[in-house]
Amino acid sequence: MTAKKGSNYFGSQMVICGVAAVLFIVLGICSPMFDKEEPGRALIYVLIGLAFGATFIVLVRSYRRMSVTQRAVYAWAIMQQHSTGTGSDAEQMSIAGQAAAGTLTYPHLQWLQALDPANPYPAEWPTPPTMPTSLLPE
Repeated sequence: MTAKKGSNYFGSQMVICGVAAVLFIVLGICSPMFDKEEPGRALIYVLIGLAFGATFIVLVRSYRRMSVTQRAVYAWAIMQQHSTGTGSDAEQMSIAGQAAAGTLTYPHLQWLQALDPANPYPAEWPTPPTMPTSLLPE
């Protein structure tokens, strides 16, 4: 199976971060006109907007560095884990990064596929490892 063209996962993440960055920065600039009691709130809004902006830049760079197949595998790995609530967000993203880089072991990929069998792996399965002949029973 080949990767589908499209990037809904990354697209939605980039749109959310980009819109949030713009909205929080604009809110920070405009809030002193409406909120006279808490002038420090404007700075907080701007800082939140800058954090979303930085996240947006990281997402765009990650997106551009990955091939279509890598992006599909990354999103697939996150969705597989998210569907069952397995692990924390940091663990899910770490495993997804390994999957996109092609460094996950074959049993780990099988485990991910078993989490949600209705959602197939979006790329060619790697060849299963062979057992060294020295480990075979005599």
